[in-house]
Amino acid sequence: MRVSWRQGDSTLWDAYSKQGSIDFNGILQENEESNPNLHEVIIKTSHGCTACLGRCVLHPYGWPKFFWSFILLLAVLWDAITIPLQLFDLGSFSTTLDSINTATIIFWLTDIPVSCFTAVDRDGVLDFRPRSCVHDYIRGWCLPDVLMVLGDLVVSTVGSNQSLAATAGTQGLRVSRLIRLSRLVRLVRLYKASATVESLVDYVRSPLIVVLIGLTKLILFILFVNHYIACAWCAMAYFSEGTPTWADGHMKAPDDFRELYALSLHWSLTQFTPSTQDIGPSNIRERIFAAGVVIFALIVFSSFVSSITNQMNQIRTWNAKSIELDALLRHFLKSRKISTQLGVRITNFFKVSQKQKAETPLESISFLASLPESLKIHLYSEIFLPAFKTSGLFSRVMRVDYRLLSKTCSRAFKEQYCPPEIDIFIEGATAAGVLIVHRGDMTYQLLGLPGVARCS
Repeated sequence: MRVSWRQGDSTLWDAYSKQGSIDFNGILQENEESNPNLHEVIIKTSHGCTACLGRCVLHPYGWPKFFWSFILLLAVLWDAITIPLQLFDLGSFSTTLDSINTATIIFWLTDIPVSCFTAVDRDGVLDFRPRSCVHDYIRGWCLPDVLMVLGDLVVSTVGSNQSLAATAGTQGLRVSRLIRLSRLVRLVRLYKASATVESLVDYVRSPLIVVLIGLTKLILFILFVNHYIACAWCAMAYFSEGTPTWADGHMKAPDDFRELYALSLHWSLTQFTPSTQDIGPSNIRERIFAAGVVIFALIVFSSFVSSITNQMNQIRTWNAKSIELDALLRHFLKSRKISTQLGVRITNFFKVSQKQKAETPLESISFLASLPESLKIHLYSEIFLPAFKTSGLFSRVMRVDYRLLSKTCSRAFKEQYCPPEIDIFIEGATAAGVLIVHRGDMTYQLLGLPGVARCS
């Protein structure tokens, strides 16, 4: 093993000197383009076959991993929708369903090595060593994933043997459907999908979109619950064996599963909302089930409404302070009888300043001060280094020593948002630093001189 980066008596060196090498990417760049991996501390193996294998390890926050996680989410949603439907005879759609199920089994089989070779984030340090990645996966989802894939292969092999089921008659068909229904075990992956959604949300930068995603999750949860209740309500009529059921008198085509499911879904939705429908239980089994659904719907829907209300209140609170300040300003202008022209100028300046505050200053997020030094340097570099390209001196230094400027960004820079027509500094003030204009224009006028200098 070798050390690619060390600074003083760093705790990183003490922790990882015997386990791998610490690679500090982007120490020196010879061009003006910023490196997205600048000062990203990673651990990787330096020599041998393991080093070659380490090149196959996926970055946990890279775009390939993002798209793979998105496909994983779609596969989980597909399983959650179609697994209860496999209990019924879907006609020609069953063939299509089996083909897609085969594709999902191949995906889950491929997901095992992909999960094995995904780097691990340990408190801001990315561990790319294959052994660490495999050990982390073994301690997590390895055993459930392997067991579920093996179960899928067995169920797919046994359930697809239509000739054996046909030979066994009606009882054989029922056994085959029950074997397919055993795929409900795959719903354990919903927990994995929840973590996947959280990781995908990390890519979103708009707080409003994050709230909308939360609302979408709540709505999808209600729809999935109604889907499973509808399938259970369907099964009571589908496997009635001559017993009077709720479907009697409501089905125009007794063998049409689509109509049966539509009626069941409508009945399920009406249990959660104060809607009307003409379907009711016809025997004691259906009545007990309906009573249980009503109690369950009362609890779930109350929680759903509360969550929706909280999400909408969160959206309102973002603008509440600005609305309150606007009302106070207008009340002040009215009570002090400020002239209309001056009042309009002040109000317009207030609106502009509020738009400037839409860009959150670094100082307002206290958590950033507790970031590891490597992440802090990386963050400040992405924020401030683009401003160096407009400076003649610093743009030249950037070509020579990229590391120097990146460290300077995290220690010697701060940002300031200035609304239009505001004084940055006045005559006689002490020069505390250098001003670099990143966006907008700044006008500088020397006292007693007619000309002005404009920086943009």
